[in-house]
Amino acid sequence: QGPVSDQELSTGINLCTTMHQMNLETTAAQAFSDTVNESLGLGYDWDNKYNEMIKKVTKEDISRVARKYFGHHLIVETVPQTDRKPK
Repeated sequence: QGPVSDQELSTGINLCTTMHQMNLETTAAQAFSDTVNESLGLGYDWDNKYNEMIKKVTKEDISRVARKYFGHHLIVETVPQTDRKPK
């Protein structure tokens, strides 16, 4: 709800880059990722560019995306209907 701190941004970037590298530890995982990335039009070498792209994310980027996708709330309250008679 509030602004992202420098520490949160740094932690998020480190988490994303570390998890991405861990997901590519095996040759099979690398081949699968290259195939999916190529199929999606990102290019087979997209994994090599990932870390640099993540490092370019700013606090403003995070706030903008959060407002776009998480700014709408829907609250639903359910109450039992007591005026119906059982059949």
